[in-house]
Parts: sequence; structure tokens; C-alpha cells
Amino acid sequence: MRQLNTMFLVILVISWIPRDIQGQTDGDVRIRDGDTQYQGRVEIYHNGEWRRVCEEGWGINDAKVVCGQLGFEDAHAGHVNHNPRGTGAFWLSDVNCAGTEDALNNCTSGGWGNINSACGINDYDDAWVICKAPGDGDLRLVNTSNAYEGSLEIQYGGRWGRVCGYGWDLTSANVACKQLGFTGAHTPISNMSTRGSGRYWIQNLNCQGSEASLSDCYHDGVGEINPQYCDETSLHDAGVLCKGPNDGDVRLVGPSQYMGRVEIFYAGNWGRVCTNGWSLSDAVVTCRQLGFSGIVGSLTSWTPRGTSRVLLDQFNCAGTENRLDACSHGWIGYPSTAYCSATSNVDASVLCKAPDDGQLRLVDGNGYNSGRVEIKFAGVWRRVCHNGWGSDDAEVVCRQLGYGGYIRAARDWSPKGNGSFWLSNVRCLGSETAITNCANGGIGSHSTDNCDLYDYDDAGVYCQGYSRFYPSASTASPTGASGPRCASCSNTLACREPQNTLQLHTSFITCDGGSVCHTTAKAYSFYSPFYSSYITAYSYSRGCIGKSLCTSQELQGNTCTGSGNGKACKHCCSTNYCNSGVLDTSQASVNNNNNNRGNDHRSAWFNVICVLLLFVFARN
Repeated sequence: MRQLNTMFLVILVISWIPRDIQGQTDGDVRIRDGDTQYQGRVEIYHNGEWRRVCEEGWGINDAKVVCGQLGFEDAHAGHVNHNPRGTGAFWLSDVNCAGTEDALNNCTSGGWGNINSACGINDYDDAWVICKAPGDGDLRLVNTSNAYEGSLEIQYGGRWGRVCGYGWDLTSANVACKQLGFTGAHTPISNMSTRGSGRYWIQNLNCQGSEASLSDCYHDGVGEINPQYCDETSLHDAGVLCKGPNDGDVRLVGPSQYMGRVEIFYAGNWGRVCTNGWSLSDAVVTCRQLGFSGIVGSLTSWTPRGTSRVLLDQFNCAGTENRLDACSHGWIGYPSTAYCSATSNVDASVLCKAPDDGQLRLVDGNGYNSGRVEIKFAGVWRRVCHNGWGSDDAEVVCRQLGYGGYIRAARDWSPKGNGSFWLSNVRCLGSETAITNCANGGIGSHSTDNCDLYDYDDAGVYCQGYSRFYPSASTASPTGASGPRCASCSNTLACREPQNTLQLHTSFITCDGGSVCHTTAKAYSFYSPFYSSYITAYSYSRGCIGKSLCTSQELQGNTCTGSGNGKACKHCCSTNYCNSGVLDTSQASVNNNNNNRGNDHRSAWFNVICVLLLFVFARN
């Protein structure tokens, strides 16, 4: 029994010996000096000796016979000039198989030991083969930071090798990406910036687009590489950027949702859009894709620049597209290196329309009707440069703000504003209803020579009278109020004035020429953009004395005579009329957000209250 078991073990061991190393009979073959068991130079056994096979006349049919004889499914290629070369003599040369033979020694040849003179023992004249292995034709991406992009490698003969970029195009890249499980390719890359290592397997691919795998496409042959175009030491690797979910989405990175540098999403990451070729039509499409109603402008040197990768340039939108990626553009991920340096301010940017574009305000003035002009675009307030600023411009600004006219235009306003300018070189005719209707140097465009961000280059105005827009009143439910009685006051309407509360006596109401005023109290709240404050005024006037012309002296201020409840007070605004009435207690609360203004604007507040009383209360 022990002898029988030993015999079975010997038979089992012999059956596991690879056929390429048996060498038991004439005509057995083996492959040597390959990277795997599936590839290498061919040797054949004869008369008890292994010798080389010369490459003269060697081809794919010869390789098929060798691979079949070794038990492999098929051959990918039969090659010449194997490196490293073999040593010793050749057994065969000028082999010419039909491809159907079951052994190499059954093919026609020059005969055993009858060697072509071109087969030099010391030369690289060995025939070699690449036999099919499991997984051959599989693809993978290498040298990449994401799952969608990288250099292509393909497996043949059980070994991964590079794909040469010679002949590489979008159709072939589409086949590769689909084989990798993506829906297609955005970009074919014929010279990846990071080269792979090892040998090239294929070059000069010519896919039709319907192939299931890259290996099904026409190519020059596995291992058939032209070193002139596919130098293993140079950047000749083929690569792809494959399609992924959410590709082509855009966003703005900036101070508001309406403005900023444009970033676009590809290959799982947000990247920058280069200004090379960027136009107003491209910006229009960007704002439309983001859901805005239109565009205010486009900028070509956003500061600060982005830090991510520059993904795209050379957009050429017609302006009617719904998405930016529907426009023609350069290769995704590979913009022009001459114009789109990642370390330069090359970011395309847009200003999309916001609901309050073109709104004006006066800042840092001496009163409610003067100040530095600021304008709002894309949700952001910025300065107006004084370059070319004049009386016609001031007239339009004051008209837009609701004033009856302007007193004068001001340049070099102090204190200066902070940040950038929206407008410069404004050239109004004086008849426009808004400053945005005036000619100007372009939104966001200004000369650094005349509009220095760090200098006093702000435009300012002094407007006449009171604005018909500010404050704007809205009625509220009747509200009672109590406050201290007026003991005595001169040239003011306030008997007491805590830091954020003004106690006012609002008996200065024109009662439409009648003798009876309101008998119920109403609260009026309004917001003043000049002082960023909310005011609620309560009126308790029950009787009017009437209306009389003001004297020049009375125009200088306010006069309150007597003390206690029911005394007569008189107040003059900037009109030619004085309005007087029966004194009653009232209160106006001011929630002032600008605490640094202190009490310097009391008279301005009184003027605002006066306007409220004259134009609002009198109409109820």
C-alpha cells in the first residue's frame, strides 16, 4: 500500500509541473526571461538540449502555436529582438506556422540547427511571445488624485503596462472611460504630466466608439511600439478625464451670492475658470445657470485669486445656453499654460443681477442730505470714484435719492471709503432718473491712477431739502405713549434726550387748514437708511392754531415757549411756512445702530421727524 501511495504522489507532482520546463521529448518549448510566465523569449528542446529560436520569419501565427503548446488560451503577439537576449546557439530559424499546428516543431522552418546567417549568437535575435492571461485587456487609472482622471494602464501577459499617447483621441478615451464604468470621457490626454513606469503595451489606437473595451479597438499590436513616438523615458502616456455626477455645476466664490470668481465642478472637485477667452456672453450663461435674472458685468482679474486647479478656459458661449458646459470650450482640466497659470490672477468672475442693483446711499456726511456716494451691485455696497465727477452727476444722485435738487458736487470726500469702487468716470447729462443710466467707465472698472483705493478719491454730494423717499412711513395700531412734560426748551424739540431715545412734542402738524386735529393716537414707524435707525413717533395733537408764514429768524430753528402741558410751540422746517399747534405729550424712540454718531445728529433727527409729521400725519 505504501508503494502505491508513493507512486500516486509522484504522478501528482509530475502533473503539476508547468509544461514549459518539462523538456522530456523533442519539440517541447518553454519561455524565458519574461516578466511573467505568460511572456518571454522562446526556447525549444531537441536532442536533450534547450536552445534558442531565432526571430527571422517570426510572427503572430508562430506565437499562437507556442502559446497553445504551453496550454495558454491564445497569443497576443509574436515579437523579435527580446531583451535580455539568450545565450548559446539557436535550434530553429525561419519558422513559418499556419497557426493551427499543435507543436512548434510541426511548423515549417529551416530545420534543426540550420540557422539563417542573420541570426547572431551575440545579438538580440530571439523570438518571443506574449500569451493570453486572465485579466488581459483590463484597464486602470494611475498617477491621479481622484477616481475620474489619470494615466491609463492596460494589462497584457499578466503584466500592467502603459498606453502610449500617440494617436490618442476623444473617441478612444470614451471607450476607455466606459470600460472603467463611467458614462464617457471629457478629455483625452496624450502626454500626462506624470509619466508612468515600465513598458508601453499599445500605441496608435483607433476606436470607432462602439467597442466594449480598449483592446477591441484597432492598434499597432500588443508590444509593437515605435520609440520615436512612445519613448518610455518621456511624457508620452495616454490619460483620460472621465465623466462624473454633477459635472458642469457652477458656483460663485465672493462676498455675496451674486458676485465672485466662477468655479466649475469636474472629476469630483471644484476648479477655477481661466479668463482666457472669457466674454460677457459666457457671464450671461453663468448667471442664468445659477438662477439669476441677468448680469450686471463681468470681471477678468478677480482678487484674491483662487487656489484650486484651473480647470477650463476658452469658453465661447452664444449667450442663449442654459448651462456653461453647453458652450464650446477648451479641454477640461488642461487649459492653456501660456495664459492660465495657477499662480496668477486669471480667474473669470461675474456680477449677476440682484433685486436692489443701482441703489444709492450717502455715507459719512454732515447731515441726512450729504455724504460720500455709495452704490450697490450684486448685493455689495462700494464706492463711486470722483474721476470726472460734476454737478450733473450730483443732480442725478440727489434726484434718485428723492431730494428736490442738489447744492453742489463734492470730490475727494473725507473720510474716504473702504474697499473697491463700483463706478468711475460717471458722465451724466443731468436729466437721468438714476445714475446707472449715465455713461460711465463700466461697473467694477476703474483706473488706478485716478481711483486709488487708499486715497481720498470718493465722489460726494450735498442735496437740497428733504427726500420724498426717506423716511417712508407705515401706519401701525393706535398706541398710547407717555412722556415728561415740556418745562422749557430753546432751539430744540427735546426736553430730555437719553442716548438712544428722543422725547419729542409733536404739536407741529398742519391740519389741512382745519381747526381740529386727530383725536386718536397712531404710531408711525419708518427706517432711515441715512442713519441705520428705526423711529416710532406717536402723535397726540388735538388742535391746531393754524398756519403762518415764518420769519427769517424763525427759520433758524425751533422755539418752545412756556412750560407745562398745553403750551404753544412752534417749529419751522425748510419750507416757507411755520406750523404751530397745541402742545401735547408725544414720544419718538430712536434705536440707533450708529452709536459713534453720538448726539451730533439731533437736529437732523428733528428735521426727519418734522418731515414725517408734515407729509404723513397731515394726510391721515
